[in-house]
Amino acid sequence: MRKRSPAAERHADLVRIALFEVAPAGMTLTRLMASCELSRYQTRRGIAVRQGHSGVG
Repeated sequence: MRKRSPAAERHADLVRIALFEVAPAGMTLTRLMASCELSRYQTRRGIAVRQGHSGVG
């Protein structure tokens, strides 16, 4: 398995924290981005890392 960068791990942590604080089923990507203060790419990357994928999309 490819080692993830510290930044990717941090983005995943921010996404995880934001999802624990809200009801994730109704949260849009835009709201998640705002909550985490991350770009669209960083948010998607954080989600991918949380799901255990090495890439985005």
